[in-house]
Amino acid sequence: MKDRPLKLTLKTLLIKLVVSFHMAALLFLVFGWLSPKALLPFHIVAIPVVVLHWWFNQNQCILTQIQHKLEGRPKSTNSEGAFIRQLFLKIGWRCSDRWLLFTTYGVLLLSGSISGLRLALF
Repeated sequence: MKDRPLKLTLKTLLIKLVVSFHMAALLFLVFGWLSPKALLPFHIVAIPVVVLHWWFNQNQCILTQIQHKLEGRPKSTNSEGAFIRQLFLKIGWRCSDRWLLFTTYGVLLLSGSISGLRLALF
């Protein structure tokens, strides 16, 4: 069996970069409270900025929209929480839109609160 050479187009590279940046941003938003104290103010500000962005963009992330555009997906697939939903599906979790939004906003509220406490108390 002949191995196919790896075909990495500019479009594929851009999709991988967007997904990687999206994952890094998600990890920072969720676990930023574990950051060094110098990064906590940035974490505390980043959370409401992202939440406001979602609210003004119908609970959709611009990074998900960019990824879907690069992949050639129709706009109708840009559902609320699409990136996080795909992560959950990869580990076998299926959830309703309401549960996904409640959990996402709840985790961000908790994460930002912990950062605020760390900054204020320590």
